[in-house]
Order: sequence, then C-alpha cells, then structure tokens
Amino acid sequence: IIQYVSLISGALISLLWTLAWLPRLKVAVKRIDEIHSLPDESFLSKDGIKSLDNLTVKLENVSFTYPDSKEAVVKNISMEIRQGEKIAIIGGTGSGKSTLVKLIAGLFEASCGQITMGGVKYSDISSEFLREKFSVALQKAMIFEGTLRDNVSIGRADSTDGEITRVLSDCQMGEFVSEHSEGIGFFLVGMGQNISGGQKQRINIARTIIKSADFYIFDDSFSALDFMTERILKENLAKRLENKTQIIITQRVSSAMDADRIYLLEKGEIIDVGSHRELLQTSDIYREICISQLGREAVGGDKYVG
Repeated sequence: IIQYVSLISGALISLLWTLAWLPRLKVAVKRIDEIHSLPDESFLSKDGIKSLDNLTVKLENVSFTYPDSKEAVVKNISMEIRQGEKIAIIGGTGSGKSTLVKLIAGLFEASCGQITMGGVKYSDISSEFLREKFSVALQKAMIFEGTLRDNVSIGRADSTDGEITRVLSDCQMGEFVSEHSEGIGFFLVGMGQNISGGQKQRINIARTIIKSADFYIFDDSFSALDFMTERILKENLAKRLENKTQIIITQRVSSAMDADRIYLLEKGEIIDVGSHRELLQTSDIYREICISQLGREAVGGDKYVG
C-alpha cells in the first residue's frame, strides 16, 4: 500500500508541476512562433559587391529610429572612419553609443542618411563581405556553457590551441589559464557564473580579436577592468591590431584618450569632436567628464578650468 501510494503521489506531483509550468510554456511557444514568423528585414545584398580597395567608412547625416518609436535614437550623425585609425565614441548611458556602433557594423539600417564603405552604400555590398570585415565585442559579454576553448573559438572556428592560448595571454587571461590544470579546457558555467565580470569581458575581447578582420569594435568592453589591467591589455591590442581600424565605445575617458579622434555623443547627437588634447581645450563638457573621472591634476589642474 505504501509503495502504491508513493507511486501515485509522485505522478500527481509531476502532473501539478506540469500544470504550473503550462502557462510559461504557452508564452515561450508564442514568442518562438513570433520570431519564426518575422519577415527577413536584412537590407544587405547577398549578391552585392564582394571586393573593395578603399575601406573608409563614412556616415552622412545618419539618423535611426527604432520601430514603434517616435523619437530618433541617433540624429544627424556625420563622421569618417579612415582605414587604420583608432577612434573613440564617448557619452553617458542612453546617449545612443551602442545603436551607432550597430549602424557602423551594418547590423541596423539607417532610417535617414547613408553609410558607405569606400564610397559604396552598405545596401550595395555583399552581406558576407561586410560581416568578414567587422569583428564586434558587444556591450554584454556573453559566456556560453563550455570550455574556454569553446568560447574563444566562436570568433574563428579553425583557431588552434596555441592561437587561443596566445590571444588569452594578450587579453590578460594567461595567469588564469596557467592556474588551472585544465588550461583552456577549463569549463565555464552558463552565463559565466564561475568567473568574474572582468574575466568575462577579457574572454569576450579574446573572442573578438582572434578573428581576422579589418575593423574591430569594442562596445564598452573595458568597463569591468581595473586601470592597470586595461592599460596592459590596450598595449597588447595596439601591437596585435596594428594597422587595423579600432572603434572604442566607452563612458571612461581612460579608454578613449589615446584615440586619434574622439566623438562626444549626447542625446544621440555629436556635440564635439577632436583628440583628447584638443577637446580639453575646446569642450567644456569633455573637460568636466575628465575632471569627474580623473581629477583636476589629470587635466592640468586649473589650466583649462574656468
């Protein structure tokens, strides 16, 4: 009798759990169905241009508005990114930095204006060609369940263990690898719950730079790193990505100050542009950001203040 009661109770508990999860299941199925029902909105041509000699990216009066939104997130953006340059886009939360970088990478289509590479509109360029040219570390450092090797090789499937080890070392993860007997076989829990936020970002950067590309975009990819780690990592990136175009999206002046050109973004618009030294002299807003983050001494005391 006890055995039968146990079997029946177990079945009833399973049924109750099924009924409790049924509403969630229905919602999840509905969401999946909505995704599968979406039309293909890719504006990039599969049969477009597959070769360009000039890789200068130019944005002319570009604006972007999300669907079902009345206000543009980025407005009248005009900039030129020449091959081999390092530029930085700096601004506060909600200023449109991440949206702008997705427009540059061809992930979004501009609502107004046009974006060109080598004088050719993005819509006339092959999607495969454009995807090959860009390697992007997006703002959220996604870590998938699997080994370090698995997570880094997402950037380039044919990468060898030696290449993965070297790129992790360049990203200041060499000590972490050597501390674990598994090496790059160290198992990462889903969402990277067994590593720190800074380690997640460094793995994300390693995944980005192991790919051979012409443009490397780092969207707030250094925010969880301490200043010493960031400095050494950036020195390694400068050597590894020499003659490659780098686009740094950041809120931190320390991440932007060595760029060839800095764009200051506010409420979706470019309000100032120049090098770190030039902006200290010409932009009150940039100067205030520097003082708040680095202190007056870092900007020359009272030299540029007031």
